Amino acid sequence: MVDPFIRSFIIGYRTNHPGVDKTTITPVLKEACLKSAVKPPSESTVGRIIHDLKSQGRLPRAVKAGIDGRTGRLHLREATKPVKKARRKGFYPREPGELLEIDTVDIFVDGLKRYLLTAIDLPTRFAFAYIYKSSSSACARDFLDKLRYVTPFKISRVQTDNGHEFLKHFSRACQEENLVHYFNYPRHPQSNAHLERFNRTIQEQFAWWHTDYLDETDSFNRKLMEYLLWYNTEKVHRGIGKVPPLRYYVDKFISPQKSNVYWTLTIH
Repeated sequence: MVDPFIRSFIIGYRTNHPGVDKTTITPVLKEACLKSAVKPPSESTVGRIIHDLKSQGRLPRAVKAGIDGRTGRLHLREATKPVKKARRKGFYPREPGELLEIDTVDIFVDGLKRYLLTAIDLPTRFAFAYIYKSSSSACARDFLDKLRYVTPFKISRVQTDNGHEFLKHFSRACQEENLVHYFNYPRHPQSNAHLERFNRTIQEQFAWWHTDYLDETDSFNRKLMEYLLWYNTEKVHRGIGKVPPLRYYVDKFISPQKSNVYWTLTIH
């Protein structure tokens, strides 16, 4: 049971001083209780009362105001505390699928903007990409689904930057598939060094040569799949012994007796 005076005091104090915690409120509340002949609560009790009042919706909540760019309408939403993001912290993968870096490349040509999502597996350098008209988290989730479908190995970890497209639907997909989701440190592109190199390659060797197809993303993606097939099965990579990614995957991670059989199935 909580004395109504204490509950009322906490509500009033938090209304005048939004966000203050139990440590700030307790000494002020104690003084007010003594003046009113009410037994003052302990700091831990004040914390529990604050928690209960929050769950009951009796404490003011912070809101953020914004204007919809298309309709011009004002909309309000509750401000939320930033979620603590997992960082890679020195982990380096050794097996295929243990860590895939994912990023978004903005392509802007003649007033037309498209979003090229890219991914690369660190151990094998196997790469994938797909272009979208939007940079929404729903598109990023669709990309993750396609990525999981085309990779010849199971994915267990992904790493992205802190872009909005890698939140909400993308994060939910990672949770549903039990994927560990690492985030880069802000303003630290070196965290995605392998993918940054692939982004440069795919732009210089493919994207800028096929800008005529950007208007129709399906046409662009069909051409892109042809490029990726060549990239993964024929293009040699110095970082993996001057062999294509899928050749490297088959030779190193599939038993030598099955190597040629798997290679034939993979490229066809």
